[in-house]
Amino acid sequence: MGAVNHVGSAFRGLLGEVSSYGALAIATGPIYVDPETYEVDDSPLDPNNPGENPDAHIAAIDWIYAHAGKGDWAHIDASRIGVWGQRCGGLEAYGAGANDPRVGHLGIFNSGQLNASASTAVADSLKKPVFYLLGGPTDVAYPNGERDYASLPRGTPAWRGNHALGHSAAFDLPNAGTPGIVGRHILQWVLRGDASARWWFVGDGPGVIGVGDVEYKSLRGIKVTPI
Repeated sequence: MGAVNHVGSAFRGLLGEVSSYGALAIATGPIYVDPETYEVDDSPLDPNNPGENPDAHIAAIDWIYAHAGKGDWAHIDASRIGVWGQRCGGLEAYGAGANDPRVGHLGIFNSGQLNASASTAVADSLKKPVFYLLGGPTDVAYPNGERDYASLPRGTPAWRGNHALGHSAAFDLPNAGTPGIVGRHILQWVLRGDASARWWFVGDGPGVIGVGDVEYKSLRGIKVTPI
């Protein structure tokens, strides 16, 4: 996940919620953040210097492949990897996972490519499943994520929903609030193969937690062996 000053624990609520359902979560950046001074940066991303570092995500994937199934990490399955990010972290997720065959899906939270040409270059050729959770019109990344979703090629499994919480959403709440619930269902479906989680996305589940304006396409293309 992206974070102010690239602090790895800034999204601990979301990471903790998701990992509590059986995932190994790896966040880039140092772990420490002072809760008394931490502030979410809602300023628009600079198209000339968005600050993403996809190499850090790639290093995490390399680590998984080097350790999965061995010793203390015998329970880790390297065939089930997703790359997620918020804000500049969403750009990192694209950069690290869009073309890496080791990555099975992408999670784009309050993020998207910074201009139309970038959407065409990245989203227009994306084939793997991608989930967009955006913050509605008050989210500075809302038009970016909407444009990316619209740019996806025919046949790419994708889901997109909007909440009314803006760019910072509820990541600082215990268990990350709305993003945490959506993230947990992504994990249950596309990493663990829980078919009931699929029905949550296409049914009433998102609306119950305040996620509306939902669209999805080609979701039947997601095939996961249950574990």
